[in-house]
Amino acid sequence: MSQKYLPITITLQVPTPLDGKEVEKLTMRPPMAADVFAADQASTSDMERDALLFANLTDTTAEFIKSLSFYDYKRVEQANDLFLLPIPVHLDRRSSLFPAPEEAVSESSNDSPS
Repeated sequence: MSQKYLPITITLQVPTPLDGKEVEKLTMRPPMAADVFAADQASTSDMERDALLFANLTDTTAEFIKSLSFYDYKRVEQANDLFLLPIPVHLDRRSSLFPAPEEAVSESSNDSPS
C-alpha cells in the first residue's frame, strides 16, 4: 500500500458563518504547486496569499478564512504546514495534531483510570 498525503479535518473552536450556515469543521485537501502559484499571483501580500490558498484548499472564501478566530486561523495554518513534511512524518504528526473523531474518543476513554 503506497502512502500519500491525506486531507485534514480541522474542528473550529469558534463556529464561523459561511453562506448563512455555522461552520464547525473544515477539511483541508493536500495542496498542489498550482494552488500555491495561483494564490501568489492573485495576492498583494503574504497574508493575502495564505488566505487565498487556505480558502482554496478548504473550499471556502478568503473572507471566511479572515473571519476565523485567530486560534482557528493558526490551526488552519498548522494543517497547511503538515503538507510541507515528508509523507511518513506528515501521517505521524497529522494523527497526533488532528486525530479523527473516533481516535479522539478512544484516546480519551483510554485515559480514564481503571
